[in-house]
Amino acid sequence: MFRWIGTFVFLIALGSTFINPAQAQTTEPRRLEVNFKLPRALLSPNGALLAVYEDAFINDNKAPATPPIIAFYALADLKPTGAALSGFTEYVSGAAFSPDGRSLATIHRNGDVLFWDVSSRKLRQSYYIPTLYGDSIQYSADGRTLIVGAGDPTNFYFIDVSTGAVTRILAARFKTYEALAGTFTDVFKRGSYQYAAFALVAGGKQFLTSNANGGVEVWDIATGSRTTIHKEQEDKRLNFNVRQLVVTSDGNSVIYYDDIDGKLYQADIKTKTEKVIGSSGGNTFDLSPDGKRIAWLTVTPDKKSQLRLAALDTLDNAQDVFLFPRPIIFRRTAVAFTPDGKQLVVSGFLADGDKGVVYVLTI
Repeated sequence: MFRWIGTFVFLIALGSTFINPAQAQTTEPRRLEVNFKLPRALLSPNGALLAVYEDAFINDNKAPATPPIIAFYALADLKPTGAALSGFTEYVSGAAFSPDGRSLATIHRNGDVLFWDVSSRKLRQSYYIPTLYGDSIQYSADGRTLIVGAGDPTNFYFIDVSTGAVTRILAARFKTYEALAGTFTDVFKRGSYQYAAFALVAGGKQFLTSNANGGVEVWDIATGSRTTIHKEQEDKRLNFNVRQLVVTSDGNSVIYYDDIDGKLYQADIKTKTEKVIGSSGGNTFDLSPDGKRIAWLTVTPDKKSQLRLAALDTLDNAQDVFLFPRPIIFRRTAVAFTPDGKQLVVSGFLADGDKGVVYVLTI
C-alpha cells in the first residue's frame, strides 16, 4: 500500500518471534508449482477453487514484462481448471471472492478495480479509484459493497459493486491542514494513519483497522468515529506489529497478534475491551471455521517458516505441522483454512528459482 514499506519489509518479517525448528513434521503438503516468483493463492468460499496470481510486491515499481494473469486450479487435484483471467495491464495487488463465489474482485497498482465473472472468466465491470497503491480489498457480507484500502494516509473506499459509486469514505480527519501536513514530515506520526490490516464486522455497521504503529481501532461506519482497543507503543512505532485482524465467526470479537510483546489478543467488539489469550502465535494466521483452532507461521533462527496448529484455548500445546524452506514476507505470506477445516492453504513465499509454490496441507 505504501511505496516506502518495501525498503524495510524483509527486516520486519525476519524480526518475528523465533522458535526452534520442529524435530519431526506431521504431514507432507501437496505442492502446486506455478511460474510466479511470488504466488498468492485465494481460496473460493466453497473451497473448490484456488485463484493464483503474481503478487505486485515482488516487482517493486516496474511494469509487467509479460501480460499478467490470474490462473485457477481445482483444490481437489491442484490441476488447472478453465481459462485464466487476462487483459489487464498492471500486476494484481489484492483480490477477493464475493461471498457467493460467483465474482472475483481485483485491485491493481495503477488504481484499476476489476470485477470478474468466475464461471465465464469474463470481465464484468471496470472501475478506477483516484488513489493508488491499494492492496487491501474485502466484500461486505451481502456482496453489494467492496471496501478498498488505498493511499497515504490511507482512505477506505466503500464501492457499490453494481454502479461503481463510492458510497462512503472512511479516513482520519484532521482539524487543520497544519495537522495533516505534520504527517508528511513526521513518519512516526504518519504511521498512525497508515493501515496494515482492516476487517468489516458482520452486520456492516462497524469496521476494524490496525495501523503501522500497532494501534487497533473500531470504527463506526455511519459516523466515522473511532475507538482504540489496542494502544500504540510510543517508543516502538512503525513496526507494523499488528498485521492481521480476524473476526470470529459469530462477529462478536476479533483476534490479533502483537509482534512486539509476543502475545495473542482477543477483543470484544461491542465493549471494545481486549484480553490476552496466549503468549504463542504469529502475524500470519487463520482461525478454523468453527473458531476452535488457530494455525500460524513463525520464523525459525535459520530463517525458515514453521507452521503451527493449536486449539485456541490451549495455545501452549501447539503442534508443529510443517517447516517451509523460505521466510515469511510481510503481509504477503498467507495461511487459510478450507471451509471444512480439514486443510490449510499456504502461499506467498518468494520462489527459490523460477517457480513459486502454493502448499496445501491436510491437518
